[in-house]
Amino acid sequence: MGYDGPVGGTVSRVEIGWLWRRGGIDRGRRHAVAARVCLCLALVASSTGFFVVADDVPASAHAPHDLVTDLAFSADFDISGRIFAIIRGRLMRSDDGGMSWHEIVRGLGGETQKLRDIAVSPADSDVVYTTSIDGALLRSVDGGSSWELLPAAAGVEASSLILAPDDPNVVFAFGPNTAVLARSADAGETWERPTLDGVEIAVGSGVALPDGRMLVGDKTGRILLSTDAGVTWVEQGRVDGFRPIRDLAVSTDPADRPVVFAATGDRRLLRSDDEGATFTEIGEGLPDEQLMSTAVSTSFADDDTVFVSTRDSGAYRSVDGGRTFEPLHEGLTRSPQADDVESPHFTTIATAPGESGIVLLAGFDGMFLLRQGSDTWVPVETLTGYIAGLALSPAFAEDRSLAVFTYVRGAFVSRDDGSTWELANGGLIDDAVTEGNRFAPLRRLHNVHFSPGYAEDQTLWGATWTRFIRSTDGGVSWEQIPVGDPPEGSQLRQFVLAASPDYLVDRTIFAGTRQGEFFMSERGGDRDSWEQLSSFETRVRSIVPSPAFADDRTIFVGTVGGLDRSTDGGRTWTDTGVRNEAEVTGREIDFGIQVAVSPDFANDGLVYAATDSGLFRSSDFGETFAEVRSGPLTSDELIEAVAFSPTFADDGLLLVSVRAVGLVRSTDGGATFESTAPALDEANLLIADYANPSSAPIQFSPTYAVDGTIYAYAQQALLRSTNRGEDWEVVDIPSVEEVLAALPPFEPAGDDSRLVTDEPSAEDPDSVDPGVDAEVDEVDEVDDVDGGSEADDVETATTPVDDDADERSNVWGVAALVAVLLVIGGLGFIVVRRSYPASP
Repeated sequence: MGYDGPVGGTVSRVEIGWLWRRGGIDRGRRHAVAARVCLCLALVASSTGFFVVADDVPASAHAPHDLVTDLAFSADFDISGRIFAIIRGRLMRSDDGGMSWHEIVRGLGGETQKLRDIAVSPADSDVVYTTSIDGALLRSVDGGSSWELLPAAAGVEASSLILAPDDPNVVFAFGPNTAVLARSADAGETWERPTLDGVEIAVGSGVALPDGRMLVGDKTGRILLSTDAGVTWVEQGRVDGFRPIRDLAVSTDPADRPVVFAATGDRRLLRSDDEGATFTEIGEGLPDEQLMSTAVSTSFADDDTVFVSTRDSGAYRSVDGGRTFEPLHEGLTRSPQADDVESPHFTTIATAPGESGIVLLAGFDGMFLLRQGSDTWVPVETLTGYIAGLALSPAFAEDRSLAVFTYVRGAFVSRDDGSTWELANGGLIDDAVTEGNRFAPLRRLHNVHFSPGYAEDQTLWGATWTRFIRSTDGGVSWEQIPVGDPPEGSQLRQFVLAASPDYLVDRTIFAGTRQGEFFMSERGGDRDSWEQLSSFETRVRSIVPSPAFADDRTIFVGTVGGLDRSTDGGRTWTDTGVRNEAEVTGREIDFGIQVAVSPDFANDGLVYAATDSGLFRSSDFGETFAEVRSGPLTSDELIEAVAFSPTFADDGLLLVSVRAVGLVRSTDGGATFESTAPALDEANLLIADYANPSSAPIQFSPTYAVDGTIYAYAQQALLRSTNRGEDWEVVDIPSVEEVLAALPPFEPAGDDSRLVTDEPSAEDPDSVDPGVDAEVDEVDEVDDVDGGSEADDVETATTPVDDDADERSNVWGVAALVAVLLVIGGLGFIVVRRSYPASP
C-alpha cells in the first residue's frame, strides 16, 4: 500500500518624457498624448481588471497552505526516516525523510484535526506523545501508528511537552497560560506538580543535557536544573531582564561541553557555556522581532552551526556558534492570511538527529526543508494527496467510468473501473500564477457528480471554491459557471450539489453554499439558470432529494447547524430537531450533518443523519429522529459517513464510518451494528471527507446487485471493495509526480510578494506579550488555511480564514484601480476634445 502521500506598438514613458521636456510636442499635442496615454491605461486596466475580477485569481501559495504548527524527528531518524508534524491540527507522519506524508487517525477520535504539539521519546522511538488544543494528552507506543487518550495532567492544560532523555515513561507537560509544570513517571497515567521552594514551577521551555540531566526555563527568566528526572529542581542560573524563556536548545556534540541557547520573551538570544549558570547575549544580525525556535547542528563541535526561526521574517543561520547570523530566506514563502489572523509566519525549526544534515522549518504557509550545504529551502508537500470527491457513472455496467476530484492535485477520470486514469483538468488550470508552488495553477476542487443521463449527454458536474463547473465531454474539459452573486466579503462558495432523481425529465440540479444559500437550476446548470430558493443560517454540508422527488417534492439538507426537511421542492423548510453537539462558530472546520435516504424511502421512510455526536435515524419520512445506539455507536462518536446499499430493501446493508472506531456495518436494516474491515483501521485509513466536507465518501456501484462493489475514499487513498464492504483494496490514482509532469511549464507571473526577501518592520518590543507561547497559541487556534487553500482546520479558531483567500485577494483593489483609471481616461477624452478644433 502506498501513499502519494499540484496591443500593438508602444512608446516608452522615457521617450514621452524626453519629447515633453524638449518641447518636441506642442501644447495641444501634449494634451493629446496625455489623453491617449490615459485612455490606453484605462483600457488596459479595465480589460485586465475585467478578466481578473471575472475569474478566480490564481492561488500563489504552498499547495495548500499547510499551516504547520509543530514537527519532530524520530530519535532513530537515520534508520527509520520518520518525521511527525502537526498540520492544520492533523497528525501527519513521513517514513521516508519527508518525501511523502500520510495522516494518522487510529485512536485519535475527537482529537483528530485538533492537535497541537508532538514529541518523540529520545529513549524509545516507538513512544510518542501529542497534545490537543483542548489540553488533552495522548500517547502512542507503536511509533505513532495508534493512540490512546491519557488522564488529565494534574489539572494542567497539556499544551507543550518535555520528555526525559533516558526514560520514555517520564513526561512533562505545561500549558500556554499558567505554564505550570506537570510530571508523570508512568507514561502519563498519573501526574504530580513539582515545586521549587514550595512554589509550583511555571515553564516556558525545557531541554535535556547529554548526560540525562534536565534544564527548564521559567516565566521569570530562571534556569532550573534537575538531576533526578524532574523530581526535584534547583536554580541553576538566571537570565538578565527577568523575561520569560521562550525556547531552550542544547548542543549534544560533544557531550562533555554542551552549549545552551536561550531565546527570551524580549527578543534576545543568549548563550551559556556552563550549562545555564551564566549567559552572554549573542545574535548579531537577528531582526528585532520575536524569536520562535532555536536548533543546534548535530555536528556543532565541527561546524558551530545554529539555526533560529523568527515570527515573521523566516530563518537565520550562524556558523560561529550564534555570535553572528545571516538570513536564510531563499525558498521560504509567507501567506498574507497569517497577518490577517495575527499569527506567526514561522514557528518550530528542528535539525534531524544523526548525520543526514536535514533541517525542517514549520510555517503558516507550509513546511520547508533545508539540506546540509544548501542555502535554499525546499517546500515540502504534505496535503496534496487528499481526495475531495468521488462519483460513479450511472451507466457503469457499460462504460466502467469513475471520476475523482482531489483537493489540490486536480481531477481524474477512469473509463476502465480504475485500472487507468486520465487527467481531467481542461479548463481548470490557470497559467498566470504568481510565485508559489507548482500546484498553484490547479483549481481547488470539491464534490463531483455524473449526470443521470451521462450515457447520452456525457455531462459531469463539480465545484471549485468559487464556481459550479460542468463538463459535457466526459471530463475532458470544464466550463466554470457562476451561481448567484456571492455575498460581499464571502467569495468562496464551497458548493454542495445534488441532481433531481427525475433529472431526465425535469433537468433539475440543486446547489448549497457555505453561506447557507440554496439554489436550483431547471436547465442542467446552464448559465443564468440558477434561482435562489431559500437560505440557511449555516453552511450547507449535504443535499439529498427523496428518490420519489417527482411525487413527494421532499429534500433533506444537512448543515453545520442541523438537519432540515422540505416537502415543496426546497422553498420552505422544517427543522427536524437533529443537531450537532459542537457550538457553531462559522469556521470551515465546523462539522456538517451528512444525510442518507433509503432507496426504498417511499415504503420504509428511512433517513439517517450523521452528526458530530452520534448517528440518528428516522423511520417516518424525517418527521422524528432517534439516536442509534448499537455496538460501537454511541452519542460520543463523530460520524464521518453513512450510506445505504442500493439493494437495501433486500440486504438491509448500511455502512457507517466512525472517526474513533472505523467502518461499522449493519446487515439487518439498521437494527444492529458491528465493526468491520479492521485492516482499514490498522492502516490508518479513515473513510471520511476532507476538511470543508461537501461530498459523500462512500459510493455504491450502480451494478452493486451483481458485482457487490463499493468505492470509498480515505485521506489520500481511493478504496474498493468487491465483497460488499468486508475487505478493501487501495486503487492507484495518478501520483503527485504524474500531475506535476502534466502541468504546463511553471513560469510565475513575477509577483514575489509571498517570498521571504526582506524582513518585516519590527514591532515595538514593549508590545510583546510576556506570556509564554502567546504567538504560538495564536497559530494553534487558527482554523482552516489552505492554499488557494480552501482552508482546512483546527477546531478552535476564533477567526474565519478563507483558504482560497489567494484566489480572490486583490480583486477589490484591482476593481478600484480600474475605476480610477477609467475616470482618468474619461478626463483624457475631454482633454482630447478640447485639444482639437471641431470638425467643419
